[in-house]
Amino acid sequence: MKKTASNVFAVIIIAAALGAAFYKFYYVPRAEKNVDSVKKTVDSFVAGRVLIDPLLIISRKQMGVYDLTARMPERYTAESLQNELETGLKSLKKVRIKFSRVETDRTISLSALIETPYKVACKLRFIKDKKPKIALILDDWGYKEKDIPYLASIKQIFTISILPNNKFSAMADDEAYKYNKGIMLHLPMEPEKKTAMEKTTILADMGAGTVKGDVSELIAVVPHLTGVNNHEGSLATSKKEIMIPVLEVLRDNNLFFIDSLTSPKTVGYKTAESLGVRWGKRDVFIDNEKKAPYVKDQLNKLAKLAKSRGWAIAIGHDDPVTLSVLARMMPELESQGIEFVYPAELMR
Repeated sequence: MKKTASNVFAVIIIAAALGAAFYKFYYVPRAEKNVDSVKKTVDSFVAGRVLIDPLLIISRKQMGVYDLTARMPERYTAESLQNELETGLKSLKKVRIKFSRVETDRTISLSALIETPYKVACKLRFIKDKKPKIALILDDWGYKEKDIPYLASIKQIFTISILPNNKFSAMADDEAYKYNKGIMLHLPMEPEKKTAMEKTTILADMGAGTVKGDVSELIAVVPHLTGVNNHEGSLATSKKEIMIPVLEVLRDNNLFFIDSLTSPKTVGYKTAESLGVRWGKRDVFIDNEKKAPYVKDQLNKLAKLAKSRGWAIAIGHDDPVTLSVLARMMPELESQGIEFVYPAELMR
């Protein structure tokens, strides 16, 4: 009897040991591998397809549960973003996604809890303020140094578009990144009017391979960029055979495109849409005249458009008059209820 009891006890001990070994060496690694795979897929889709720009991320914790809070891009409602997440993450096997939506007079939010059979893998929260929004882009950074201190002194969000391979291009990129300003490549493109052009400019008679090579080289020299707009380009942006290879490079590098609308004949933003590239287009030039009253008037027109439509995209330049007016007026416009945002938030 004692021997039988001992045998049973031994079997229990062995079974427990085998169970512990199975749990430690098979179940746990398998579970962690599954959860890690889910996290990577979610991060890639959310950061790449939904947000585009990491500056839209308010907070992100990647150890343990992947926990992300981000600004909801303007193109989404809570319902359409939920549909986008359900479609984009449908490749995930054996996961359950629980959504909750909340809308108040001031904000819209969507939360998603993503669970594997093993444990909670991801918590996502997207928040949109209902204030009218302006994305302000200032072109031509890289030529001069004297305006770079504005990147620190102006606290509101704006974006700089950098002409590559100029004396202060790298400094502008570094300082803008340091102070959480948006960063774009100001891509030199051929204008209709014969004028001096940048050393590397996308010309209207280039072959697709040359275009792709030049664009790839230029985006590589602006390390922190998240998007591109055209510098000049009234001729090149009117040629679909030029815009297709330009935009294919941007798509392959997960970059958005903003059409500066330097010509009414542009095919830029329409081609971007057809190729699945996130895109936007300029609504207002704020400093065609380098005079403070003109810039102020244009900013007021911009604010009026944003209030009526909900959002607007403006382009100005790295110019001391423009920047001094912005330093005074951006706080005033904020006090009127305007929210300054990164361009990625307004991309379609």
